[in-house]
Amino acid sequence: MTLVALKLSLVEDLPKTHYLKFTDLLFLSSFMICAFNFLGSMVMQYLCQNNILSDVEKIEKRFAIFSIFLALSLILGCFLLTF
Repeated sequence: MTLVALKLSLVEDLPKTHYLKFTDLLFLSSFMICAFNFLGSMVMQYLCQNNILSDVEKIEKRFAIFSIFLALSLILGCFLLTF
């Protein structure tokens, strides 16, 4: 909700163009990271509650590392696409 509120508050201050700008890519990347983490946490919660996998902690660590890698790569991609 914070991302939506921030985007709506900045709409009037940012110029309107027909192409993606750096801020647009950052907001899109932020939404993607939040959606990925939200879906991942739902899956991890399901796995923990139903005892489907015995090594949920290992999967959770891998998920956290992949989530950080995804966030950094998306932010780096924003920089490379716009500059």
